[in-house]
Amino acid sequence: SEENVDVMVGSSVTPGSLGMVDVGAEMKVPVISLAGNAVVVEPQEGAKLWAFKTPQNDALMAAAIRNNMLKQGVKTVAYIGFADAYGTGWLNELEKALDGSGIEIVAKESYARNDTSVTGQVMKMLAAKPDAVLIGTAGTPGALPQRELIQRGFKGISYHTHGSANQDLLRVCGKACEGVILPVGPVVVAEQLDDSHPSKAVGLEYSKLYNDKFGENTVNSFGAHMWDASTLINSAIPKALETGAKPGTEEFRVAMRDALENHQEVVGVHGVYNTSKEDHTGLDERARVVIKIQDGKWVYDPDLE
Repeated sequence: SEENVDVMVGSSVTPGSLGMVDVGAEMKVPVISLAGNAVVVEPQEGAKLWAFKTPQNDALMAAAIRNNMLKQGVKTVAYIGFADAYGTGWLNELEKALDGSGIEIVAKESYARNDTSVTGQVMKMLAAKPDAVLIGTAGTPGALPQRELIQRGFKGISYHTHGSANQDLLRVCGKACEGVILPVGPVVVAEQLDDSHPSKAVGLEYSKLYNDKFGENTVNSFGAHMWDASTLINSAIPKALETGAKPGTEEFRVAMRDALENHQEVVGVHGVYNTSKEDHTGLDERARVVIKIQDGKWVYDPDLE
């Protein structure tokens, strides 16, 4: 309040985002979260009326995994994820996505992010003889169960969440991640997209800027969420100014909140945003593509969708 902030951006994790949303609502400052869990913006009541987010909801990505499982003829799946809100949230989304699909979850395991062994959990999963596994993690810790599964002879299909979409995972996981399938935002494989994809041009622009600054092949999906937050803010500012409200005032912050709630076809690197009173994320199927890891690289294959 001392700096007359008109919009806050953050955090990249759910607990921090929820704390920011509470503060933002109290001060009447809109908050754009960089966390994936829909609980940050749902249900649209109370403090969450001031909350928005740029990452895809986990439900959107879980549906892509289900669709691929059906296409591959998967009948049984085992799940292992973080023993925290991320892991349990993804298990909940998987259960909802698979409801009525005919695919059965035959094992549910978890581990702490800083654990150094998951042998016990993997052995229980393998004992259930699943056709596929889903690893509900983010970042390099997802390599631990993947390596253990391969070392123990798992021959089924391995799925990861979009939280695994960073170069460090490829480095740490190595050949154990060969063939892994995961949904990601289109920016991860921008150069491989069809020219007709709405996010290709902006994705290529962002990737070049990022790689030029931080080094070749350093671009990842996480920084891109921040880029999209700035895109939404820049799109909302002119609309808020049209109300006559002055930046730094409560009236302007309300106008910014209203503008953020009424975006139409705003193109970001992760997808196209259409927000409303009911939807403060605003992304649809254009915000996801399904890729696989092949020869240590992200490879887009439309046939996986």
